[in-house]
Amino acid sequence: MRKSLRKTMAAIISAGALSAVFAVVGCGGGSENDAPLSSDDWSVPENATVEVGECFVPEIEARNGASVESVSLTDKLGMEETLAEDWSFTADEVGVYTYTVVIIRGSDRAEVKFTVSAQDETAPVIVAEIADRENVEIGYYDGFAADLASLQATDNCDASDRLSVQVTGISFGGESFLPNASGGFFFDEIGEYEVAVEVSDRSANAVTTSYTISTADTTAPEIKQPKTAFAWLGDGKISLPVPEVYEVGTYTLLASVRKNGEVFPVTDGTFDAAGAGEYVVSYTAEDASGNESETVSFSLVVTEDGRVGNFGYEEELSLWQTSGAEKYFDTDGMVAYGSGNALLTKALTEKDWSGFNLLELEFENLKANAPTIGIYLDDGSGARKIFEIDLALAEISSDMVVSAGKTSAFSVDFTGYGLDTANIGTVYLQILSDDPYKLKLKNISLGTGEADTALPPAEEGTADIGFETNLSKSHLFNGGSEYTTDERYVLEGERSARYAVAAKSYTGERFSEIRAVDEANAIRLYVFSETYTRLQFTGIFDTTELSSEFFNLRAGWNRIEWYVGIENGFTLDEAGLSGLILRSDAEYPTVFYLDSVRFIQKDAFSADELFIESVSFGAEYGESFTVPSPLLGNGKQVVSLSAALFEGERTEADLSGESGYGFTDANSVVLYEKLSLERGRYTLAYLATDILGEEHLRVYPLIGERNTLSFSVNMPLLLNGEKYSLDDVSVSSDIYGEDELKDAVLEIYCKEDGKVNWNPLGESFEAEKAGFYQFRYVLTYDGVRTENIYREFVHEKGVTADFELVGEEHHGYGIDYSLKAAIDAGRYEEGQRVSLMTELSDEWANDGEYSVKYVMNVIGWGGFYLDESFAASGENGFRVVINATQPTRGVRFSLRTEEGWVYSREVDIQSGVHTYTIRADYAGENTDDTVEFSRIEAFIFFIPYDPTKTYYFDTLSFVSVETDSVI
Repeated sequence: MRKSLRKTMAAIISAGALSAVFAVVGCGGGSENDAPLSSDDWSVPENATVEVGECFVPEIEARNGASVESVSLTDKLGMEETLAEDWSFTADEVGVYTYTVVIIRGSDRAEVKFTVSAQDETAPVIVAEIADRENVEIGYYDGFAADLASLQATDNCDASDRLSVQVTGISFGGESFLPNASGGFFFDEIGEYEVAVEVSDRSANAVTTSYTISTADTTAPEIKQPKTAFAWLGDGKISLPVPEVYEVGTYTLLASVRKNGEVFPVTDGTFDAAGAGEYVVSYTAEDASGNESETVSFSLVVTEDGRVGNFGYEEELSLWQTSGAEKYFDTDGMVAYGSGNALLTKALTEKDWSGFNLLELEFENLKANAPTIGIYLDDGSGARKIFEIDLALAEISSDMVVSAGKTSAFSVDFTGYGLDTANIGTVYLQILSDDPYKLKLKNISLGTGEADTALPPAEEGTADIGFETNLSKSHLFNGGSEYTTDERYVLEGERSARYAVAAKSYTGERFSEIRAVDEANAIRLYVFSETYTRLQFTGIFDTTELSSEFFNLRAGWNRIEWYVGIENGFTLDEAGLSGLILRSDAEYPTVFYLDSVRFIQKDAFSADELFIESVSFGAEYGESFTVPSPLLGNGKQVVSLSAALFEGERTEADLSGESGYGFTDANSVVLYEKLSLERGRYTLAYLATDILGEEHLRVYPLIGERNTLSFSVNMPLLLNGEKYSLDDVSVSSDIYGEDELKDAVLEIYCKEDGKVNWNPLGESFEAEKAGFYQFRYVLTYDGVRTENIYREFVHEKGVTADFELVGEEHHGYGIDYSLKAAIDAGRYEEGQRVSLMTELSDEWANDGEYSVKYVMNVIGWGGFYLDESFAASGENGFRVVINATQPTRGVRFSLRTEEGWVYSREVDIQSGVHTYTIRADYAGENTDDTVEFSRIEAFIFFIPYDPTKTYYFDTLSFVSVETDSVI
């Protein structure tokens, strides 16, 4: 604390002298010494400006019998400064200093103030330049920070560690460049680069210098090892895939092709193949400096045309990108597994599908629940859904284990979806599942011919509208329909109606009214669709237009029942049909064929019309089961549906004999509820009430499967740089004994978050950097394979808080007044945790997924408590990564210790991401006295009020610090 010396002037007057003065003045006389003080009685300087380091001597004068009682000076923080005998001082910091002069005359007293602004207009002085760098390898250079650290400079105001040193430009060949946001630069030419450097102080005074970096190329190119590639034979001329080469600058790539010892010449990146088979391709690269790479070789599998997926090769795995799914190779297919919805994507090298019309698919479902598979194709104009189907459930054996997967094969004609079939670039497989799924992709290929479509319905009598005679059309909508005699699209008679509908549009016509002969309350229509799509009907009944919901159609014939009379309270013998409009939901032109329209009286529904066919559901051990909807189609025939879960095997006959079909509050379940089942047999029962008011019961077996093979992993807390053996696995099984399971084979793979490929773990795991990693465990015994994936965060060694493992609560600290004021006012108690000003945020993180976000929207301190107090042993400061939206000056940090609060010096926060290493062991905010402590309980900061600025704090550690630094 600076101590103040005040220069004073005072007169010592004796009691006798006072008597003499009063005697002279007398009772009725006056004196100028009694007159009130005014500005005429003194003179002080105007507000002044000086350079930091300059001595300021004020000219202060008292007149007319007045005198100067005292002169004092305070700095920008209100702390008193020391003055010389002549009231002068030397400003050693930028800021505004305030003089206070007290003038007295007699009993009158006046206080006069003026300011001295200390500014810094002197640039730093460079005392040691940066040495030129020779033979720097071309490529990415991140050594600027080390280069700049070698520069030495002094300043009249700021300490050297407060000066900013930065690269302002890089010149080469007459062009100028800037480093990237992280401070690096890519040298891609051999030669001499000039690097411009600016040194500035905190008042923006700057001086520039430069140094040169001379580059060289001594590193040979490196070819990334290609994986097995696939190509169609076509006309025999095969284009070679080009490997990724790591090389700065130009290089020459040489290729050779062999098959069974025979060499195939390569010209312009292609070769003439001798039929289908596996070829070996070798590459070598040489750069402009004569450095030659090692030769790399890989297999190129040439297949007959039409192969979309080659699932007999493990390398096919890497060609599929997954979201929400994992995958592995299994002899004749790619197994995809996960829980919930997923998307599998493959970018195609063979894009021209114009010689084909069928996409053929084969899947094997390995679980006793049915995911829905959707197929999308993209020709560059957006993905189009061309197919959606539920896979058949895997079979469950009598001993409650999955005995065999169930294969489902499909084919779909993809030519009716408005795709450019000469430019199919991507295929998507969408998996929709409420439960864990596991399926094997066995075949995706192209073909020609007829697709698997819905078969024509059996003959059901004579149609009311069969399109055998011309309808008397009175008005056409968007062209209306036309007639066709193509027997593929005719159910009865010799012709049907063809409706060509534009994308997201409609077509149809009005015609003479046709009424039902007898009472009828519904319409049954048969529609042939060339694509999987959605279709809506609008009918004109008397003068009223009524529309149906959208019906999901599959390719081929579809039987549709529209309960228009039931829904709207009339019969079709009262109000006939006098118009029909078809509206498509497709984003491409569609064609529908309509035949055999019937008026029907719907007096009852059978259970088979409402429910899916009887299947046995199963839930694998340790997995939940989601109660599925059993309704066919869109379920519009049903007005209410309830479900119940019974232990053991029950039949519809059993439940029909019980009160309320045995449904109770205790066994009631709801659609899409997730059930955790013990091993055993159950019955899932549904009770539906149809739109006619009738009840229908349907039961489905549900089996809680036995634990064939399962395991759990005891995962330790992971720190960067430490080695861990991660094979602490607990195995269990209802099928195999403990002695048998000793022979189970465990494989462990790992990958960083965001990476695609899994890498075998080996004997131990050691992370190269902090962040999230995934660990894939594969346990195999007796042909049974089970997998688990664990996601773990690897913490930076020595980091106290990275905000990834914070428990259920994140405790913060912040008040809108100073801590001292709160304590003085009795509004703060020791150990109090008050309203949180900081918050966990996933908007930015230095590592992992979370940081602490702080918006300075109140005046005061902010920060957070540590989950557990940190034991300090030699630490006197901290290191933290801060991401600031804008720069700010004058930030204070404080640590709460068992000795109370300790403080840092003022710190300047720069914009962007920087690592700050700060000493914080000062006993007060404005003292050089330090404090030794052994426990750290909280990390607190004071940032000048500015609600436009946001700060993120991450990766906090406590360290031993000599001087503050910023990287």
